[in-house]
Amino acid sequence: MTYRDMIYNAICNYGIQELASADIEFEYDYNDYQDARATLNDPCIEDVLMRILEQGKTWEFTDHNQCEMFPVTLETMTQNLKNTLPKDIRHEYEQGQDDAVTSYRLLQYAIFAEEIYC
Repeated sequence: MTYRDMIYNAICNYGIQELASADIEFEYDYNDYQDARATLNDPCIEDVLMRILEQGKTWEFTDHNQCEMFPVTLETMTQNLKNTLPKDIRHEYEQGQDDAVTSYRLLQYAIFAEEIYC
């Protein structure tokens, strides 16, 4: 399974919503969304969000606990996962056992290059 596929599964598994429970706000540019959506046929929101990244655009996560913004691209998220993702999370994805909690953890590694919130 590729890191791109893991990120896609993480957003399908409510990982972004789990981040919100830790007061981490997810944002993207509306125009980027419209541009990405126009390239797909009858897409779901997860497809559009991934297309934003695939087009080299940025997602932004604001951690209100740390008062810090984290802009990320597919490249930075992939590099962070490549360098920091623990084997147990990768194993869960490879075995098809990923869920919202696994996705929450994976996205933290993709965004912050570490797990900050449990």
